[in-house]
Amino acid sequence: MSLATVAATAGFLRGVTPARNELTIGWHGNEPLVAGIKFYEKAFPTLGDGLNYRIQHNMQNKMVHCLMAVGCAFLHKWNVDVGVSIDGPAWIHDLNRRSRSGRGTHDQAMRGVRGCPIFVYEPLA
Repeated sequence: MSLATVAATAGFLRGVTPARNELTIGWHGNEPLVAGIKFYEKAFPTLGDGLNYRIQHNMQNKMVHCLMAVGCAFLHKWNVDVGVSIDGPAWIHDLNRRSRSGRGTHDQAMRGVRGCPIFVYEPLA
């Protein structure tokens, strides 16, 4: 998505009155975090500019790109809800979630979850 599209979306949102005093924007589609922190540093304020309600951002992520590289502090500052796509134990997850080279991504996703201080990681017993 370009910043021009973000600005057009922001213009549309100024005419929207949500049922609650909050609107959730979900960022997904492969890896939303590959757009990089600089994109979101411009996009988030643009989307919220001039609104009389709160925007809650949500990112669905495969954790293939480490959140530390994107900026956990940024995600914390904006109170971004982050959902991690993990399909269960490695043997299940790796059946469908593979890298471009064909390898399973479970280990990579779990390293990302464990390495980011904004996550509370509580493994199942």
